[in-house]
Amino acid sequence: MASQLKIGILGWYGHGNLGDEMMLEGLKYLCETYLDCHKFEVMTNHETPTVPEFDPSLANSCDLFILGGGEIIYEDSLFLPMPDWEQKITVPKIIMGCGVCTSTLNEKMRKRLQDFMMVGLRDLASCHLVAGNGLTPKLVFDPSLILASKHGILAEPTLGVATIIPTERHTKFADPGIMSTRIFDETKLRLKQDLRRDGIREVRLLAFGGDDNDDLSTCRKFAEYLQPDFNVAVSKPLTAREALEAMARSEKVYAFRLHAMLLAYSLGVPFSYYPYHLKLLRNYQTI
Repeated sequence: MASQLKIGILGWYGHGNLGDEMMLEGLKYLCETYLDCHKFEVMTNHETPTVPEFDPSLANSCDLFILGGGEIIYEDSLFLPMPDWEQKITVPKIIMGCGVCTSTLNEKMRKRLQDFMMVGLRDLASCHLVAGNGLTPKLVFDPSLILASKHGILAEPTLGVATIIPTERHTKFADPGIMSTRIFDETKLRLKQDLRRDGIREVRLLAFGGDDNDDLSTCRKFAEYLQPDFNVAVSKPLTAREALEAMARSEKVYAFRLHAMLLAYSLGVPFSYYPYHLKLLRNYQTI
């Protein structure tokens, strides 16, 4: 019997951010479906209780290495802070479902990307930024888009019910893609007006963020602001299925998080989005 194919996946995993865990679930599902692979070595930038730190020897023990998911291509770094780390990987390696977190890309980064067999980017703007000097990136949509199909979840909206997935940013440090940090203050009035305009009576606030953002606190801020005008509930879904099921029962989704927008789109649920970050604008323009 042939040995089991093993695939290494590197990304922002194990940090409690549901959007990133959705990307990982989607990548695994793609590998299981199309490559019949059920053995994975998942790594992240620094060790968490559930995911080990990136280790070149661990990556090279795999048959294929995927740098997967997220806005991980910067002007001067490729996800990990160590220079030219990708050259330490000797097995075939590809990029899938990633984005460029900057408005320009220098030639040194393009040269680094040439070390990958395939550069699969999740939005057209990122593809245009990377293209050139022999690089022809492919459009590879965010892998979270297939999760509604995987779990067999269909939209069954309830009239007057909406889901809001908010976030808040406190610093622009190391993230040039951020367009706004005072998201709550800048959007709360418009959000309340939109809810009234759309005939919403009941609101579910879902917290997606983890180590990078305490979205549960932001959900509670929005809940306090929206009450008593609306019936409000706050929860933190732990899996993609939980989030999809809540969103599928909504008449509309108000998305501050990228993966809220993408999941609503995959379900066919109407949505509004707030582009606090370039990735929301770019992915919206692409889908």
